[in-house]
Amino acid sequence: MGNSASIDPSTKVVIVGGGVGGVEVAMKLAAKKGAPQITLISREKYTMNMPVSLRGYVDPSSFQGQIKDLSQVFTGKYASVTTMLDEVIEIDEEAQKVILKSGGQEVPFDVCVVATGVANSWPNSFFDGTLERDIEGHVMDTMKKVSEAIKRAKSVGVIGMGPVGLELAGFIAEAKPDCTVHAFHSGEHVLNGLPVPLKEKTVAKVEAALAVAGNITTHFGSRVDLPPLLQAMRETNAGGLTGAMLDRTAEGAAAFPVGTAPPAAKP
Repeated sequence: MGNSASIDPSTKVVIVGGGVGGVEVAMKLAAKKGAPQITLISREKYTMNMPVSLRGYVDPSSFQGQIKDLSQVFTGKYASVTTMLDEVIEIDEEAQKVILKSGGQEVPFDVCVVATGVANSWPNSFFDGTLERDIEGHVMDTMKKVSEAIKRAKSVGVIGMGPVGLELAGFIAEAKPDCTVHAFHSGEHVLNGLPVPLKEKTVAKVEAALAVAGNITTHFGSRVDLPPLLQAMRETNAGGLTGAMLDRTAEGAAAFPVGTAPPAAKP
């Protein structure tokens, strides 16, 4: 949004959202010579690079330091970024300003980047007000349990072949070549939500890679019936379903939903 003029040091850039996308944009802009005036507004205190963090399920030590307070992210060469812990309730394109929930404060912009991401902002939604070291410890404990289960398993089920599910399936297959990874997906192709301009070539390339993977078996058009306990966990958000080990389905098999909430059971 905003005008299309070249960015210069006097340009005011407002970024709405402090997830992976918002933080990446802010860092790239701040690292440029003659960086613009950048304000990143997020209603969440913490940020985490989910794609990088997924490796923690096969190597928990790689997760160390992944959850960060936004105010501590933008230091050094990124110090020009101002962070605001608030919620944007309106973007006025004509007046070129965003209006915040706290007292109706207005923040002007020349360029506005909306990077609000998914509705469920994990881990913030489960650990509101908790220190990042405690969040990290909690997640690390879960990752260690999952990692141990994967080490023992002869087969692993990953439900969902969006970006998160695919990434995790790949990490598991790479780390444990003697284990069969079953990737289940309700759609007929991977990456359902990918924008159309990127979809055709990307989907074809990913599915070709899956086809030649020695230990990944794909199951398209497959809906997974989950026990009542898992349904209850989804409804209460207990344990933070993303990546949490939720069930032992059979001898030597570990299963856990990844990415989005588990699919509804068949009627």
